[in-house]
Formats: sequence, structure tokens, C-alpha cells
Amino acid sequence: MSTDFTQALEVIGLISLACTIISPLLLWLFTYQPETT
Repeated sequence: MSTDFTQALEVIGLISLACTIISPLLLWLFTYQPETT
């Protein structure tokens, strides 16, 4: 019964972890855009 709940928690945890890792990288990429276009 609780397997679906724990699986959902694992997925949510992985997504939040990926967001915390990717969002600073995206911010850095957007702020560090080179002048060459």
C-alpha cells in the first residue's frame, strides 16, 4: 500500500534535487552570456 507513496516521495525528492542543481547552473548561464551572438 505504501509503496506508491514512497515511490512518489522518491520521485519528488529527485526532481527537487535536480532543480536545486540545475537552477543555479541556468542562472549562471543566463548571466554569463557571451557577447558573441
